[in-house]
Amino acid sequence: MTAENNREQLGPFDLTELGVVDNFIDFGAILVPADNPDIKLRIEVEESTGKLVAVTLEHLDSTLKVTAFSAPKTDGVWAGARDQLAETVLAQGGKVWYVETGFAKALQAEFMLDGSSDIRTLRFIGVDGPRWFLRGTIEGAALTDVAIESAIESLFRSVVVNRGVSAMPPGEMLELAMPPGNVAPPRGF
Repeated sequence: MTAENNREQLGPFDLTELGVVDNFIDFGAILVPADNPDIKLRIEVEESTGKLVAVTLEHLDSTLKVTAFSAPKTDGVWAGARDQLAETVLAQGGKVWYVETGFAKALQAEFMLDGSSDIRTLRFIGVDGPRWFLRGTIEGAALTDVAIESAIESLFRSVVVNRGVSAMPPGEMLELAMPPGNVAPPRGF
């Protein structure tokens, strides 16, 4: 059974599919479980606009960056998005290959960091939901350790997407927001 046909049972879930989300941290379009003290959260902000663009979860020497996008009602977009990612990496001189994971076909990519001889390896996973798709970018120990890979995939499945009801063109990033009540640390902290 692949992610395309078991998402409704195993996740990631749509907000409308759950009754209560009390124990989640609400980032607007993405909600993540709040009950695991071993997970560190980071938000990624687009420098030029100050807009939140992703939530990154650090766990077991791995990172999982999650981003949610709008999708059409009828067709999923992950397969096309995965192929576009592959084309982008190849155009930049990187290598790509497809791997089977708990989320059907994933894309593994290897490329050089700008101005460095360091090679970076990432795995892109994705799941189509009702009028959204969730992309995860995995880096670190989860790429080589099966037990850690399973834990990171479970973490991805625990994410809840709040698509909202506004009409949006397919592929548009769903809006993220800082959780209510959070205050930034003082400058110089």
